[in-house]
Amino acid sequence: MGMKLDWGNTVNQFMRSVNRTTKDFERDLSIAIRMTVDEVLNRVRKATPVESGRLRQSWKKSRIGRKSYKYLIENNVMYASFIENGSRHVVPVKMLRNAMEYGRGRLKRRLRLLKQKYNRDL
Repeated sequence: MGMKLDWGNTVNQFMRSVNRTTKDFERDLSIAIRMTVDEVLNRVRKATPVESGRLRQSWKKSRIGRKSYKYLIENNVMYASFIENGSRHVVPVKMLRNAMEYGRGRLKRRLRLLKQKYNRDL
């Protein structure tokens, strides 16, 4: 005595939903990271002290790699590191460090929400 079990349709439907969910997750993750990077960049700009405005205007973000979740926030003004870290004549402002700490917390919160959303969907 035997019985043939054919769950092909059920498995195929599940695989399609997983593939669709994976694409949606990658898109949502990319959006969450971009939003966080933009928030960090805005916070750095706002925290940058202004005398001539050159330092504040020189903050830039760039993506490292095409399909990467890595970004670089940089400033090419020569004295930016002295403002950030201080020197014997300048008190450190820590604009980049403080913004990065804020961004880390925001990203963790967004990732928790994504995890809840996609655990519910599967």
